[in-house]
Amino acid sequence: MAEDAIKEEEQQESPFIENESEGLETACYRKCRGLFCLTATENHFEHEIPLDYSPFLDSLAAYPSKTYERIESLLKLDHSIDRVKNLIKNKHITCVDLVLFYLKRVQMTNDYYKVVIELNPHLLTEAKLLDAELNDNNIEKKALFGCVAAIKGNISIRDMYNDAGAHVLHQKKMKYDAPIVKKLREQGCVILGRTNLSEWAYAFTQDAPSGFSAVGGQCIHPDDMHEDVSGSSSGSAAGIKLNLFTFSLGTETQGSLLSPAINVRNVCTLKPTLGTWSGEDIIPVNYDQDCCGPMTRTIKDVELLHRIAVGIPNTSDSDSRSLRVGYLGKLPAYMPSAEECTNYIMFIYRSITRRQCLGPDSLPSATFDNISQFK
Repeated sequence: MAEDAIKEEEQQESPFIENESEGLETACYRKCRGLFCLTATENHFEHEIPLDYSPFLDSLAAYPSKTYERIESLLKLDHSIDRVKNLIKNKHITCVDLVLFYLKRVQMTNDYYKVVIELNPHLLTEAKLLDAELNDNNIEKKALFGCVAAIKGNISIRDMYNDAGAHVLHQKKMKYDAPIVKKLREQGCVILGRTNLSEWAYAFTQDAPSGFSAVGGQCIHPDDMHEDVSGSSSGSAAGIKLNLFTFSLGTETQGSLLSPAINVRNVCTLKPTLGTWSGEDIIPVNYDQDCCGPMTRTIKDVELLHRIAVGIPNTSDSDSRSLRVGYLGKLPAYMPSAEECTNYIMFIYRSITRRQCLGPDSLPSATFDNISQFK
């Protein structure tokens, strides 16, 4: 009885929180040793590095509110890559207009939500160059012409830091783009900047809140400060929901693309097969699992970015006629029928590619030697 009373007294007097469910703001406060403040109106970590708006202040000050409202209206129901390209192609907006729209939204929201941890200092210059190159030929040749992307903070971008959110790596700026970033630029994409993440992509932390980094502070869920934004690609997902860019890139070792996309909601993503997307100039966690991937608003945009990253050309309908879905042996009784499973898989494929496919064949369930015959 006496021991129970002592334990109960110790629990009442303990200043520490046992688990994360007792509040993100309390957890961050404890883990940052009191140098953190999160309320309904304020989100601040003492050592976070503020965004540098100095290259854009004059342009933002001169940016007409009517232009902002018009672009907001144009993108309200459809914020896809195709929509952005068509608006620019038909000269409803310019690349500079779009960049300033996103910058304005970052300026309005980022102090609280901590989605972006660094802005590309050449952002406006790059947008102006695209406007000068605008013609039908460039629009058709460059799949991402005029689109604005944000890149997770563990991927190299020239003239920007690559620190994985850690102060210890926030020393020198990169001289070159990572190959995956270079591919985006080649397709006419403008890089807005770097997104916040769980520091070190959550590789060297223990029980830290998702979306927190020393450089960027605590990334907050767009719908509710108490809801878990998840990670480690926290800013890349949250920024899609807050309309801070056209699309983004994240990385995943185990769940870091899929989990924030699910938690933030209305975000589409893909964990590519290992090795299909270049991992060069990305701060590693596990070479056997690491991959880079897209975060978008539509499945069609995921497919487009995957094609660009992997180098898959657009194919005609006839190229998919030999597709087959294989399943091994008999399906368990509690599963839908083989035909239903197959039809569902084909439905997903058609949703992604908008192409017609012929029906499937069943693969034998005997040995891997038999299966290899169908490769």
